[in-house]
Amino acid sequence: MDNSYTKTSRGVRLLVTTWYDEPNQDFLLKSFTHVFRISMTNERHEPVRLMLRRWMVNELHQEPRVWEGSGFEGRLPLIQPGHTLTYEVRIPFSSPSVKLRGAYIFQSTESGELIEVISPSFAISAHVFN
Repeated sequence: MDNSYTKTSRGVRLLVTTWYDEPNQDFLLKSFTHVFRISMTNERHEPVRLMLRRWMVNELHQEPRVWEGSGFEGRLPLIQPGHTLTYEVRIPFSSPSVKLRGAYIFQSTESGELIEVISPSFAISAHVFN
């Protein structure tokens, strides 16, 4: 089952879609793979550049951690007006239940304005029992 979460801030829309990759589950090895598709749409009248991404990850019975990095895949992509940047990530967690909250920082190429788009917090759970 897919779950989608969307948030728009100052003309940049973030859509996060998640689903559980059940074929890659290994309950005995505590490996529960979740898939995330992130789409960032520039609804402004000027280009924006993705500068930073940050995710807070809370796995069941573990200390919270932060995933943070510049841009995407080592680059700072430019998103033209009306265009969307989409990427997909498969992540094996050691816990069947995970809570996430993310944020992306964009910069207007014309004004230099920084734009933060925060995704809604959400929880995902593996199907460990049928």
